[in-house]
Amino acid sequence: MLDVDLFKQAMSCFPTGVTLVTTTDDDDKNWGFTANAFSSLSLDPPMVLVCVSKEADCCSAFRSARKFGVNILRREHESLARRFATKGKDKFAGGGFRKGNLGVPILPDALAILECTTETLVPGGDHTILIGLVEHAKVQDGYAAIYFRSAFHSLTQQRSVNLATIPSICRVHDGGLDFVMDMDAYRLA
Repeated sequence: MLDVDLFKQAMSCFPTGVTLVTTTDDDDKNWGFTANAFSSLSLDPPMVLVCVSKEADCCSAFRSARKFGVNILRREHESLARRFATKGKDKFAGGGFRKGNLGVPILPDALAILECTTETLVPGGDHTILIGLVEHAKVQDGYAAIYFRSAFHSLTQQRSVNLATIPSICRVHDGGLDFVMDMDAYRLA
């Protein structure tokens, strides 16, 4: 059996975005968690998937929810992401959320907001995979929060780049990770 710590370390090498996933239960109580296990699933129809730990306080609320929201975070949302990742915290303390079109809590200044109806739940080891049909979406300008090697980073565009000086698609430079995408260079700081 693979060592759990080694598996966690290996997975931390994969840079991901950071999301807050939210819902409201039948008693109108808000629930949420931080997730980086999130992905688009289908374009037609537009679907996403997100994984919630079976040990999370909010898992039963999401298992019974008929709708949920995915808030794709900006780098400036690190403290909020950490709060939503901490068990037992009042995740919605301090405000900043409002009800979206489907009645789920959304973060108005998130980089992107997806409001979904729950299509199906799939067991996946110690997690439940929520599959949702995206009913509403909003996108705003800015840079995403990136999680890499168990730390938060930001993606910032560097405007002046000589592509002849970039030997590969991805490289480590001065403690940061550089990417080349669509002929522009991006730096993971």
